[in-house]
Amino acid sequence: MNAESTASLSSLPRVTPRLAPALGGIWRLTWRRVFAPRRALGSGLLLVILGLLTYLFAARPEDHDYFEWVYGFMLLLVTPIVAFLAGAGAVREDLKSGAVDYVMTRSVSRPAYVIFKYVAQVICNLIAGWALVAFLLAVGGFAGQGGLMSELSRLLVVVTGAITAFTALGFFCGTLTSRYMVLGLFYAGVIEAGLGNIPIQINALSIARHLRVFLEGMGYRALTFTGETWSAAGLLAVISLGLVGVATLVFSRQEFIGSKEKDA
Repeated sequence: MNAESTASLSSLPRVTPRLAPALGGIWRLTWRRVFAPRRALGSGLLLVILGLLTYLFAARPEDHDYFEWVYGFMLLLVTPIVAFLAGAGAVREDLKSGAVDYVMTRSVSRPAYVIFKYVAQVICNLIAGWALVAFLLAVGGFAGQGGLMSELSRLLVVVTGAITAFTALGFFCGTLTSRYMVLGLFYAGVIEAGLGNIPIQINALSIARHLRVFLEGMGYRALTFTGETWSAAGLLAVISLGLVGVATLVFSRQEFIGSKEKDA
């Protein structure tokens, strides 16, 4: 290529990416991946198992067994694990050689792509999480549990906070390494199980600790936003934004290797 052709190319106007269509495209791709028809059978079987277990707890005379199952196991253990794996898996799928060729040739910038991908993944996860909340309440009502609608606000706050923060954690770990499960186990063991239970300032890094704030105070009834709950919500937002910000920075600086060209 001679100097004249190089100069003519450099003088051409740069294509300004349109962020709204980019967000829409990323949203459609994420939706199709998360709610793919091939996953319907596995999801249906899982719901049947969870429904039976939930019914067994809800049918007990002690109603606290049902709420301990819903909050302590479903929303503070299962939901964070699923959100983490979904977030990390979404990032790693885009880092595969075939996907990199498509992602990196789009006009949208890398930071915008990561942010849009996170937003789309969180929305999909929230739809699934809110559907799970409705399912658990329906099973509890069928088993004779009373006053479930008074729990709706607390349930939605807990599941929304868990999904938002743990999806961000998954994005962070997924951008660092394909062995994100190792980082996830390290975080769970050191931060959640260790520092999160020690009354020192660094325990603010524990996501589950902030989620438990919404379960304290007035027991399992009538969620009330006090200074402590607002503080927990703010810290969850800071943690989520920080993790996504670091993931965006790492993703923007990574060198990607696309798929090899096939011989003709």
